[in-house]
Amino acid sequence: MANKTKTEKHYVKRQEFYENIVIYLDKKKKGEKIPLRIDNYIGTAIRMIAEKYSNVKQFRNYPQTIKDEMILDAIENCFRYIHNFDPEKYDNPLAYFTMISHNAMSRRRELERAYLYTKYAAIRQHHMANQGESGTEEIKQSDFTVDNMDDFMIKFEESRRQKVAKRKLKLEEKKRNLENDKRD
Repeated sequence: MANKTKTEKHYVKRQEFYENIVIYLDKKKKGEKIPLRIDNYIGTAIRMIAEKYSNVKQFRNYPQTIKDEMILDAIENCFRYIHNFDPEKYDNPLAYFTMISHNAMSRRRELERAYLYTKYAAIRQHHMANQGESGTEEIKQSDFTVDNMDDFMIKFEESRRQKVAKRKLKLEEKKRNLENDKRD
């Protein structure tokens, strides 16, 4: 088995990707209208970045349908923010688009968790309504599934409470800083 050189190991060649981005964005510098159609190399590189990043540990075990949504969100966001890449400031578009992919996939994951929470809440509410009518406490699902559902809901609610508390602290800190600035 032949040893691969460093450039062969990478799925997107950083320098070539950078050069293509510069050519694409060069039209913006010249005052020309940037074409809506993106170069095939750039599009393929962005797709490869998103697909490869969907296999990192934190996204790997999601069902394929959710992973496909994550990948599509990442690609869409990369295309949306390609114009914000500044080749004069940065020379690594791979890192830029990987970060955009990470953020898009994280947002999709949170959205899917919120959908799942809503689904579980509806199941719980339906179960409570049926329990009152029939007088039985049997659950058609296994106890293991219901326990997992309850654990998920508790963790989700706690994470929401923590996020709200963190936002409140940040707002209070901003208010204090503004008040201190006004005093000075």
